[in-house]
Amino acid sequence: MRILFAGTPDIGVPSLELLSKNFDICGVLTNPDTAKGRKRTVVFSPVKEKALELDIPVYQPQKIDDDFLATVKELKPDLIVCIAFGTIFRQKFLDLFELGGINLHPSLLPIYRGPSPLSEAIKNGDKVSGITVQRFALKMDSGNILYQEKLELDEKETTGSLTTKVAELGAPIILKVVNELNEGSVKEFPQDHSAATFCKLIKKEDGII
Repeated sequence: MRILFAGTPDIGVPSLELLSKNFDICGVLTNPDTAKGRKRTVVFSPVKEKALELDIPVYQPQKIDDDFLATVKELKPDLIVCIAFGTIFRQKFLDLFELGGINLHPSLLPIYRGPSPLSEAIKNGDKVSGITVQRFALKMDSGNILYQEKLELDEKETTGSLTTKVAELGAPIILKVVNELNEGSVKEFPQDHSAATFCKLIKKEDGII
């Protein structure tokens, strides 16, 4: 199986590394490099750094346009695996993958659809969070569920510590689902859309107590 991996922050690194040991990662899709600090030093994303270390081709398009679609088509990928890439892919892009696409989302969907589920769980004092692997869908985080695992919270987590925990736990989960897709044994079920809740991007003022 040939996989295109899409992701940017640290949470995706363990999954990329584990998948690369078991499947052919034909490319990594990550956000464009950013310039930070007073000297405007160019900084690579953690996923890009790991891809370069693994000698995997990296793609950083400013937008998913027809030129990039042609590039992806030439890679002949079977599946796209996404962890925190931050883009809703259009059907024209998803049609390039025979097995479609899957996404790891750090909540028990349909709870906390959106960009900051871990922060939302901590802010709300939840006792339980979780990890969901879902199919890609045209609406944000609304795809069929392929796997879920609960994660107990002890009220001492920070978003950083919980992100690290999800990154480590998520890698074998992603591998399990990809193996099942490869074997044709994966089971899936639709989300209860009437029970969906949503979270938003965290802003600096959200940290004020």
